[in-house]
This record gives sequence, C-alpha cells and structure tokens, in this order.
Amino acid sequence: MPLKSQGMTIDQTATYQLVSIQGERLTARSTIAQRASSQKIENPAMPGLKLDLTKMVGNGTSDVTLDLAQLLPPARTVSFHSEASLAMDVGGQKNTMTVKTDSNVRLEAK
Repeated sequence: MPLKSQGMTIDQTATYQLVSIQGERLTARSTIAQRASSQKIENPAMPGLKLDLTKMVGNGTSDVTLDLAQLLPPARTVSFHSEASLAMDVGGQKNTMTVKTDSNVRLEAK
C-alpha cells in the first residue's frame, strides 16, 4: 500500500498474525516492510530545498497484548530500522548523505 511521509511516496507491506488467545487476552505480532524508489522530495520542514532520494528501505516488528475488557492495550513493543540515501545540490556541488534510524519502544500499563 503506498503512503506519503516526509515528502516521500513509500510502498509499505504489513502482515498481522494472531499469536495467542487466552480468555479475553489476545497477543498479536505485525511485521512491516517499506521501500521507496528514486524520487525528488521536498520535506515540509525545509521548504525550498529539493532532495534526490536514491534509496529508502525500512523494516520492523510490533508485538501487542490486548485485553478486551480494557480500553488501552496493557503492553506493546515496536522495533523499526530504516535507511535512506539522499543527494542534494548545494551551490552547484552535489552532496550525498545516508540516514540510518533504529527505534525500539516498549509501552506498559501500570
């Protein structure tokens, strides 16, 4: 499914799996894969600066525990990794950069 983020058009595939059911408590896992083709982007946070995206890939997993008797999930973890290669023209000179991001988040109800 294509989505737009940070001025990029990204193809994203998500897979969901029900891992367990115990009474009113469910555990589910999801995996996400993202990929973007080469494109020109303009980040809304930096108007006027056009970047050439040459590569973007990302992948991650998420585990969530749901209690059907509660409004919010009692536990959730998310891990995600992404890499993007960008080029920009500054004063007639082409500059390149690679941005790598790793995030790990764990949420628990008290």
